[in-house]
Formats: sequence, structure tokens, C-alpha cells
Amino acid sequence: MKTCQILFPLFMVMLVYQVRSEDKIPSSQVFAPFEETVWLNCSTPDPDDTHLESRLKKRNNTKGPNWSAVEVLVDDWEISTSYCMTNGKEIMKHDTVAYALPSNVSIEMEPKLEEGKEYKITCTVHKVAPLEYLTVYITRGGEVISNKSYAGPHVRDRKNVSHSYTFTASRSDNLMNFSCEAVLQLGSERRTVMSSEIPVWTYTLPDPPVISVQEWIEIGTSFTAECLVTNGFPPRDVRLSVFIDDTPLRVIPVVTDDGTVKGTAYGNASYPRPGLRTIRCKSHLHILSTETAMNVTIYELPTVSLSLSRNITDLGEDVTAICDIDNKHPGAYGLSIIVDGKEEQNGTMFTLTRTLTASRRTPHLDITCTAYVIGNSSLSRSATQTLQVHYPPEFTEDLCPSTLTLVEGKTQFSCQADGNPEPTVECSNNGSYINDMVTVTKDMSGSYTCIATNQKGNATKEVNVMVQSLTPDITIDLKPQLEEGKEYTISCSVHEVVLLEVVSIFITRGGEVIRNNSYTGPHVRDRQTVRHSYTFIASRSDNLKNFSCEAVLQFGSERHTVTSSEITAQTYTLPYAPVISVQEWIEIGTSFTAECLVTNGFPPRDVRLSLFIDDTPLHVIPVVTDEETVKGTAYGNASYPRPGLRTIRCKSELFTSSRETAVTVKIYELPTMSLALSRNIIDLGEDVTATCDIANKHPGAYGLSIIVDGQEEQNGTMFTLNHTFTASRRTPHLDITCTAYVIGNSSLSRSSTQTLQVHYLPEFTENLCPSTLVLIERKTHFSCDGDGNPEPTVECSANGSYINDMVTVTRDMSGIYKCEATNQKGQAQKDINVTVQYEPVKPILTVSSNATITKGNPLNITCRSDGSPAPTYSWQIPNNAGVTYSPDNSTVIIHTATSSHSGTYTCVARNVHGGESEKQEVTVVSAGNMCWIIGIVAGVVMLVILAIVVAYWCHWEKKTGSYDVTGPDGDTATQRLLNNTTSV
Repeated sequence: MKTCQILFPLFMVMLVYQVRSEDKIPSSQVFAPFEETVWLNCSTPDPDDTHLESRLKKRNNTKGPNWSAVEVLVDDWEISTSYCMTNGKEIMKHDTVAYALPSNVSIEMEPKLEEGKEYKITCTVHKVAPLEYLTVYITRGGEVISNKSYAGPHVRDRKNVSHSYTFTASRSDNLMNFSCEAVLQLGSERRTVMSSEIPVWTYTLPDPPVISVQEWIEIGTSFTAECLVTNGFPPRDVRLSVFIDDTPLRVIPVVTDDGTVKGTAYGNASYPRPGLRTIRCKSHLHILSTETAMNVTIYELPTVSLSLSRNITDLGEDVTAICDIDNKHPGAYGLSIIVDGKEEQNGTMFTLTRTLTASRRTPHLDITCTAYVIGNSSLSRSATQTLQVHYPPEFTEDLCPSTLTLVEGKTQFSCQADGNPEPTVECSNNGSYINDMVTVTKDMSGSYTCIATNQKGNATKEVNVMVQSLTPDITIDLKPQLEEGKEYTISCSVHEVVLLEVVSIFITRGGEVIRNNSYTGPHVRDRQTVRHSYTFIASRSDNLKNFSCEAVLQFGSERHTVTSSEITAQTYTLPYAPVISVQEWIEIGTSFTAECLVTNGFPPRDVRLSLFIDDTPLHVIPVVTDEETVKGTAYGNASYPRPGLRTIRCKSELFTSSRETAVTVKIYELPTMSLALSRNIIDLGEDVTATCDIANKHPGAYGLSIIVDGQEEQNGTMFTLNHTFTASRRTPHLDITCTAYVIGNSSLSRSSTQTLQVHYLPEFTENLCPSTLVLIERKTHFSCDGDGNPEPTVECSANGSYINDMVTVTRDMSGIYKCEATNQKGQAQKDINVTVQYEPVKPILTVSSNATITKGNPLNITCRSDGSPAPTYSWQIPNNAGVTYSPDNSTVIIHTATSSHSGTYTCVARNVHGGESEKQEVTVVSAGNMCWIIGIVAGVVMLVILAIVVAYWCHWEKKTGSYDVTGPDGDTATQRLLNNTTSV
């Protein structure tokens, strides 16, 4: 009996272990948040006989055609294995893993980094589980620069872990965002928690500043100091300070394209005395700084004075110059005395004296005293005095030549003398005086005696004067206006000319010589007049050209030219007859425009246009176009007492020629008319009379026409027109128009319109209120209107619910609506069948078994979505996946799963209003080695047989004695050994 009690449970445990040890049954790994529920699915051919064995607490269960599912609570950190059981056989297992996302991910690092130094980043992930699925990433600007993954053993609770990374800072890190990222890879699902981002500023200490400032600065003046800093990064964070001694200056910084920072500072040297000062420039970058200094000299310009013993002296006499410095601040200065541009004496004392002799003929001597700062002679001040030197007159050849050749009326006599004070000069010949104010004539030739006189004495010189004579007059004869194509003659006349053998005559046009003639001997002893002519044909190229005559007298190498006045030629071509453009009909009292066009006239700007209406001139505005056409525009006003015919005339004139054109226009008066109706509101089928009248202040021939609703009903040429008609059709109003027009031009008219209101009963028409109305949810509006006058009100309802064009349409509004239209004349009714259509909702995918299946097993994926019209289904499946579709295409059927069936299955539900989609991942796993499976099955069969034998032996033994297989708690041994298994 004892043996039976031991062996039987032992064989049962071996049987269960043998079955459970088979790892090749379909399995899946399920991840769930700790203390939350998850559904475990079993794919089975017999759902009624399938249950789930698990140590996790069960909450709900459900079944389908070939699947069963149980909702369990994941409240244990240990990996829990659950088994799908059918008829005592395991057909699938699930390993459930509890996880906890990090409560927080923190990052620690310095935000300001100096280029080239090492820094450490530390990422801490707080309260995460399990660690073997965790990877920590450190990112810079979104790019991963370091990562760490954690391995087992499996941790039973939430943990804090840290990962650090050391790097060397570079400029590329500047303004980058550094962050930490914790990733839990839960099977195919990736869950990420991010830290906050730390923006980083990378910097490089700049080179020492370079100062640029003037070395010498005058007391009381403004100065500029520049400070240049290179290699600082980032340059816009570099701050500059400039000081003179310890006084800060205002700095204006500028960053150049190459990253150099230049600071410009402005100061004022307001110091009590000269001396050395220090200019300092300090550059700051974050908490670091560098500094450069240089010395400048603050100076004071000397105050200098110059005095002469006398300011006027005679040639050969002595003069003393005294130079003094008088400064309010003592200092080291130098003095220099310069006479007529040459330094005569210098020294470093405060007074300098120099005695000099006026030794040369010059009217004055400039004497300068210069005081300068020792060490920088360019810093100086000067005082200048002018010494007047007196001496007697003297004639020189350059001021008064011995022989002087003059041209009659062209050149002037000139004879001057050197001396101070400036001498007066007089030249005479036998009592006749000559000077530079007298016009030279041919009878002034001869020998002249010139005398120069001033306070110091006088001088005398003989001057021989020769006068050459030129002809005083040359004339040109030519008509100024030339008609194109005609011949004209130019004549040049040279009057009172002597020595014909030296004369040449040139005829020029626009500065270009077109004809010339030179004369030869014999020598003529008296004055003559000579003439030269040239004949040419006028052309447009002659227009506005200047014609002139030129006489040239060649006296040896000397050439004298006399030119006539210029005659500006005007070449012209008579234009064609004018063309008038003006409206044929002009209303009395209105303004009108007349245009006159003239072509072929040359030059077009000399064409003058005149416009007249009858004999009254109009104001003309002429315009010359690019084609050299002249267009004149005139504005007039038809202010006439009555209608009639008028004549428009255009006259074109070019110099003394003219042409004229005339047209006739009609001055008209628009009719004054009125329209009256016998009544303005009637019912359908009633009569109304329209009366149309003309009342003009000027009698004339007019026509009348009555138009009803766009169609002419009656016309005539009388002054009153009547028409009676019946409102015979359903229209809310009829437009009745009376038109009066000028006979001969019906476009000249006036009209008056009255609107006749026609009242009638409401009526529903198919175009205003269709019997069948298809609406789209939230996109279209309900619309039903009734025809009638006054406009009817329309109400539509179904089962007490009203609908109109202001209501948002929803899918529950489909149905039969009764509509009623009402106005003052009655009412009408109509039934409308309303159908509301809508786009498909997001599909729901149902998998017939677990989405992870074993090769060779079947799998169905069913897609369902609601929509109107009913949606159609289409699928996107993995390449080379052989599947079958249900007749309506809503289900994908995999009869025998292969590896090609693994992948994403996307269902798209679509109708005319839109579409929605949903995805399902499918994984196909291998069934393992068939021989190994047969061995497992054989082992199981042997254990079963052995168990039967042991059970039979125990049963036989029971007949001969007693035994107890219960434990202390009343459970059987088998139950105790299998206490980790629970069935549904």
C-alpha cells in the first residue's frame, strides 16, 4: 500500500513534467505593466474544451469559433508561464513579464564647456523594471553618442541605474541639446522615456586684445580707441571693456564675418596738464578674461607769437624777427624761424631772435615762427609776418618785349615793369599814347618810348610795335526753309579783304566742310569783296543743320579765321490730308472728343493742327508718336439750343502750306419718358395695364417699346403707348420696361422699369425639394424649399423631430420626413425620403488564434467597420504570402502557415466618403524536428502505460488492505504536486 502511495503520484509528476518539458509547442512572450491586466489567447480546434492553467489571477474569459481568451492580473515580478490546455494536452503557452516604465530620467552635466577640456555626462533612470530589457542612450543634437544595455539576472522590483560618458568639448557642441533616453524593448514594442534637454554653450578663450589708438592726444580733444580680439568663441559672447587709466570708456562692439570682435571706444582728454596715460582693453568670455595695455602721451600745443622790428624796408636794409612761446603749462618745445621758405635759425629756448638783410628784388618776404612739441615735430603751431621790400623800377624782356606784334582788333598792347611799390608805365609815339585798354588799329604801327615810375625812381625802354590787319566781315546767303527734293544755292561773300593770295573760303554744314575755294595772285594793292556759291538738293538730313561761311587768312605760320553768322536750315515735307476721328452721334449738352491724325509731315513737330466745329475753334492738344505721326486731340461741348447736323473740320499747317478735312456729326437729344402700371400687386391670372409716355422739351422722332419679362409686347412711334396683359405664369415678380429711343439709332435710348408682384399658392417642385435626399454626415445640409409668393415657410419633421438647413446632419437622421409649405394664399405638402451617409469608422481586427502561430497551422484575420454606403475591404499583406479572401473580402484566410506569412496585415475599409485602416502583425514560428516530436510522443505513451499498470496494481492491493493518499490538508499528492496549475 505504501509503495502505491509513493509510485502513483511520482508517475503522475513525471507525466506532467514530460508534457511540460516539451518546448516546441506554440509559445509567446507577453509584456504587461505591473498590477494591470492582460488578455491571453489560445488558438484551438475545440474552444468548449479548452482552458488556461496559470498562477495569475483570472478576471474574465471569452470564446470564439476556434479560439479562447482569458484576462489575467499581472501582480508578480516573476516571469509567469501560462498553458492553454485541451483534453489534458498543452497546445500553447504564454510567458507573462511584468514591467514598470521609469518614473523619471535625469541628466547631469556642465552647461558651459571650454573647448579642449574633458567633461562627464551622467544619466540616471529611476524606478525601472526589469533591467534586462533596458538600454540607456546619451544623445547630442538628436544623435546617439553613447549607450549601455543591461543584462540579467531578472530583478524582482523597480531599480535606479546610472550610465556616464566622458567626452572632450569642441566647437561643434555649441548650442547643441544633450539628453538621456531610457528604452525598454518589450518584445516587438519599444517604450521610451526622455530626460529634459540641457543646451550647451562651448567657448574658447580669445587671444590677448590688440589696441589701436593714436600715440599723441591733445589736451581737451576727443579721441577714438579700437580694441581687436581674435579666436574667441562664440564671438558674440565676447564682451569688451576699454579704460584710460581706471576710467571706463563707452564701447561699441562689432563682430566681423571672420569672427573677430572689434570694440570702438570714444574718450575726451580733459586733463589739467600733459603727461602719460594708460589705455587698457579687457576681454571677457563667461567668467574668464584677458587684458592688454599701452601708453599714450597727452600733449598741449604751444602758444606762439612773432614780431618784426619793422614791416617795410628798402633793398639792402636789416630787419630783426623775435619769436616767443607763452604756454599755461610748462613743457619742452622747439622754435624755428623760416624766411621765404628756408629755415634760418632754431632752438629749444622760449624766445628766438633772428636779424636778416633784404638782399634781393622781391616785393615781400614771408617770415614764419614755428613752435613744436619736442619728440613729435608734427605737433606744432606757427605765426607769419610779411615784410614789404621797396626798390626802383626796372624793365625786363619778359614783362615788356622790345618788339611787339599785334593783330588788328584781336590782341592788346602789353608793357610792364618790375618795382615796389608797383610802378606806373606810359608808352607814346609822337604824342600818341598806347596801353592795354586801347583797341589796336592798323595805324598804330611804330616805335614807342615807355617810362616806368615809382617812389624809388624810374626806368626807360624803346618798344617797336607792328600791327597786322584782318578782314572785318563775311556774310552768308541761304533760305532758312527748304522743301525736301528741291534745289537751293548757298552764297558766301568776304568784304574788304586785302591780299587775296592768302584767302581761302569754306562752306560748312553742321560743322562739316561741303565746299571750299582758295585764291591765288596777282597781288592786289587795295581792298576787295569776293563771293563763292554752292548749289545742292535739300534732304531730311539737312534739317536743323547749321550752315556757315569761313574765311581763312594764312600769314606764314600764323592762321587767322573769320566766320560768318550761322543759318539753321529747316527741311520740310508736306503731310497727307488729315484724318478725323469723332463719334457720329453727340448728345446735346455733353462733352465730346475729336481726334485729327496727320501722317508723312516732316518735321512732325513743326506741323500745326487746328480743329473747328462749324466755325468755332476747339482747343487742340498735339502729340507726336514714335512713327512721326501727329495726332491732335480736341475737347468740345455740344451746348446747342436744339438737335441738328454740325461740321467738324481739321486743318494741318507746315510753314506756309496747309491741308484740310471735314466730317458731319449729328447732335441729338435723349427722350424724357415715364412708365405707370394700373396696379403693382396682383394674383395669378389677373390683368394689369402699362402706360408709357414721352415728354421732351425739343420735338423729335422717337420710338417706344413695352417689354414684359424680357419679351417685347408692343412698339410704335407715338408719344404714348398702352399695353394690357394677364399674369399667366408662376413667378414672384414681372419686370415691365418702357424704352424710348432715337429713330435712326436705337442704341440712343432711355428706359424705365416697374416690378409687378404676382401672388400664388405654395407648391413643391422636385428641383427645390427632391423626393429623395441623400446627405453626408456633418458635410452637407438638409434642403427643402417651396415655390410661392409671398415666399412660403417650410417645416419638415419625422416622429416629432424637425430638420432644416441649420441643423448638423448625423447618421441617426435617416427617415421619411413630411414637409409643409405655407403662405397667405394656402399650403402644400410633400414626403421626403432622407438617407444620411457617413465614412467608415476605424476597423476592428479579430484574429482566429494568436497572432504568433506555428508553421502548418491555420489563421484567420477578420476586419469589420461601420459605414454608409457599406464599406468595401482591401488588404495590404506581406510579399509572397499566399492567402484566401472571404467573398466580401473582409477576412484573410491562411490555411497552412509558412514563414512567408509573417509580417504586417493592413485592412483598409473604404466607401465614397473616405476610408480608415488598421494593422495586425503576424509571426510564424518553426514546429521543430519531427523525430524529436515522435520521441516525445513515444515517451508520453510509455509513461501512460506505466501509470495504468501502477494504478491497476494499487487497485489490486486495495482489495487486500487499506491505504491513505491524502495529506494533512486533505489534498491528494497529485494535487499537492500540481498546485501551481489552475484550470478555467
